Amino acid sequence: MNPSRMTQGEIDRLVKDYIGISSGYLNHFTYKVHETFYQRYCDLEIDVLSYRRQGMTTQNAFVEILRTADSQDQARIIRGLFDMIPPPEQSEDKADKKKIAVHAELMRTVSRLERAMSSEVSIPTQPRSEYGFYSSRNLSKSLSLDELYVKLQHLYLLFRDRDFFKERAGITRTAFRTPIPVLRIPISPSSST
Repeated sequence: MNPSRMTQGEIDRLVKDYIGISSGYLNHFTYKVHETFYQRYCDLEIDVLSYRRQGMTTQNAFVEILRTADSQDQARIIRGLFDMIPPPEQSEDKADKKKIAVHAELMRTVSRLERAMSSEVSIPTQPRSEYGFYSSRNLSKSLSLDELYVKLQHLYLLFRDRDFFKERAGITRTAFRTPIPVLRIPISPSSST
């Protein structure tokens, strides 16, 4: 099983057990609803009409779109479907209980797909020694890894005592020991003439 993709069983449970099929039609999905579903509920741009032009039914097009989507889009489609067709409230009805269980299972699937999506981060393939480190944004000069290490050490020592910026701004401990001069202006009553 590829954890970054839905299995065929998960797709079948979503389509048959959650959405449901009546007389070969996908419940809740008219042609118009299916055309607008992806943009409205999933924030995806999918050309549903192109699947219909290939002779696919709404059910077959939905399954094909879901099957060929990447993990991020599969998660979006499931979440969008749950927004469009919320799970039933707690119920004693057997069909509702099954739908609630399928909803819980598919939410775990969404979590798995989203975790897989976040782990699909590109990792640089070049060796660490070939990374380009620079000494300044304005004057780009390549640094070796050792030179970068020395610069970072010096930077750490400047910030370690947290006084670097205070000294640059002229704020020191001695500045607070001297009283701040207060300007006193005598106010005399104005004389009227």
